[in-house]
Amino acid sequence: MKLWNNYSLKTRLLMVSGVVLSLFFTVLAVIVSQTFDLYLQDNARERLKLQVFNLISVAEYDQKKELSLPIYLREARFNQARSGLYGIVVDRSGRIIWRSFSARTLPIKNFKAIKRGEWSYERLDSLSGESMILLKYGVGWGEVSAKGKVSDYNFVVLERLRPLREEIQGYRLAIFIVLIILLSVMLFLEALILRWGLDPLRKLSKDLRKLESGGSSQLSGNYPKELNHLVGNLNLLLANEREQRQRYRNTMADLAHSLKTPLAVLKGLENSPSGKTSAGVYQSIDEQVARMDNIVQHQLQRAVLGSQALQTNWIKLEPYVQSTIQALEKVYAEKSVQVHQHVAKDLSYCGDENDLMDILGNLLDNAFKQCRHQVDFSAWEKSGERSRYLVIQVEDDGSGVPEESRKEILKIGVRLDSRAAGHGVGLATVMTIIEGYRGKLEIDDSYLGGALFRVILPLK
Repeated sequence: MKLWNNYSLKTRLLMVSGVVLSLFFTVLAVIVSQTFDLYLQDNARERLKLQVFNLISVAEYDQKKELSLPIYLREARFNQARSGLYGIVVDRSGRIIWRSFSARTLPIKNFKAIKRGEWSYERLDSLSGESMILLKYGVGWGEVSAKGKVSDYNFVVLERLRPLREEIQGYRLAIFIVLIILLSVMLFLEALILRWGLDPLRKLSKDLRKLESGGSSQLSGNYPKELNHLVGNLNLLLANEREQRQRYRNTMADLAHSLKTPLAVLKGLENSPSGKTSAGVYQSIDEQVARMDNIVQHQLQRAVLGSQALQTNWIKLEPYVQSTIQALEKVYAEKSVQVHQHVAKDLSYCGDENDLMDILGNLLDNAFKQCRHQVDFSAWEKSGERSRYLVIQVEDDGSGVPEESRKEILKIGVRLDSRAAGHGVGLATVMTIIEGYRGKLEIDDSYLGGALFRVILPLK
């Protein structure tokens, strides 16, 4: 099995095809050979029948009212000793009454006679040192007199079997040679077909080597539709890996920038002459340390959030929506928020459930926090030209988001949690998740008078 695994796809397919084609041609050779054997035997039988009729045509009664045939016949082989063709006539008792010149030396004394009008075809082994085929025909001969006396005779023709065997063997050899040539040609053609059919895989392997060497950043070119999904996922994986590296670089830069102010404050407190005794300074130090800890935790969370676009885990949306709304209704029980939910029970989401909970939790929490009395949640599936999308929409009757702030907070690289008071909490995480799924976030005015957040995520 390990040795088999070392073979290439082309070698494996050629080996399997060679075995299958060999079996097929072997069966075909046997069938054709048997068919030709039967044909040759039928042909030999018909040929012997003609010789029997030739003997009958020259037979006649002599003066003694006995059946006789000429010494020399039209068929030259009857007139040659050991020519391979022999003619014999026997009477009703099986006694030989005539034999051709070629049959004079055959060690035959009598034959078993058959009835008038019957044919008998058989094979004789070891007759005069070789095998023969024999054909007998029973006839009635004589003039119908007042007594109605007619004599019965058997006309017998024998032919040497060796020429027939040689003909069959020659045909079998010809079949074998032809089938070997056909098998070789078919395997050669299949090798060419496999080379052409597997060419996209070789191109893919070549492109992957270019990726490894840094010659390109993604797989490009036209591939068959069977490989398009694989190439798309590989490109998506490569893009995610590049985005992850960029995310780490951006996070480190943001972290360094965010820590400048707390570090500067701490440095100023360290140089303060009253830094070691003032309780207010200690409290400031604690605040700055806590702030730095929050900054580090937040940036690390952003750094480890990766794209889940390759996930293929389908989960029902409705139970998660229901549980999130029930939890928030308890948290904001004093507001008595009326929630209208529109989600089909069979609506499914392709991705990670933690990402789903982050999106639902942040969007619904903002809606509950900013609304006056009402929140609407709806989700549905939308079909495009080539893809399907999951649409999640959250609306409230609060103060909304100013239009000038919407464009600003949707710009790449802008921290969403520092924009639009009341609607910025947690949106940085939501936006990061949505971008990882190649989705988008839209902000608009709700018919309720507040804000409308619409998330559009592509489905597999």
